[in-house]
Amino acid sequence: MAARKPTSSFETYLREIQRHPLLTPEEERALALRIQNQDEDHIDAMIAREKMILANLRLVVSVAKRYVRRGMVLADLVEEGNIGLVHAVEKFDPHMETRFSTYATWWIKQAVRRALVNQVKTVRIPSYLAEELNRWRAFARKFEQDHGRAPESDELVEALDPPPGRRKLLLRLFHNTPPGNASVSLDLLFETVEAIVDPRADRPDLIDFASWEKDDLIAAIADLPEREAQILRMRYGLGDVESAMTLREIGRAVDLSRERVRQLEHAAIKRLRKTLGGAGGRA
Repeated sequence: MAARKPTSSFETYLREIQRHPLLTPEEERALALRIQNQDEDHIDAMIAREKMILANLRLVVSVAKRYVRRGMVLADLVEEGNIGLVHAVEKFDPHMETRFSTYATWWIKQAVRRALVNQVKTVRIPSYLAEELNRWRAFARKFEQDHGRAPESDELVEALDPPPGRRKLLLRLFHNTPPGNASVSLDLLFETVEAIVDPRADRPDLIDFASWEKDDLIAAIADLPEREAQILRMRYGLGDVESAMTLREIGRAVDLSRERVRQLEHAAIKRLRKTLGGAGGRA
């Protein structure tokens, strides 16, 4: 009979966190209110804080798994993500129109990314990306000679037509890496194309398309005003739209200005957040 392989402490940890039940939206709000009330009842706030953390440890593991094979083992990624979770628990406002898991995901990702950047520092740009960046820079030089100014991001995307899934990454590399540099800061390679952050908020209040059931998302978009629904599908390559489009491309397709398309996009996201805020992001 084969000897049984010893169980690692991390495997034990993964089993243990399954024992803590997930929270309902009402339970989250009640715990968050108790945490906010720590000046009046410090002990009760500590108990509520611990319960909120334990119920969301699985979320940290789920997020951390996305960053394996980038220079840190999963156990270390989870440890860093747990720091982000603690920050989220402290800062979560129970009056926000979003689930705690959706809010906490941002903090967890930030903590994991910060740890990776501090430990791994830089990575080499893959050769295929370096070649594409050279093509972008050659176009930008020619554009500046012809027009007396640097091209805007939409003009680069329209002229060079990169794959939709690589557009944001190429734009970030183009704007943040000097010509001839074969290495890049690791944080530039992290993309959150699924997250839409409200820059006016004093805390992350985001939508994570990937965290919702596809059928729920499609149904919610179908309930939006037709123009807003159309713009969301085009902007994020949803439904029967083959690939994501820039604001300028959408404006040309629907005969609106780029700014008006952006306004309608934000209005649609606000409606979706209200409809689906409690549906996504659970581990």
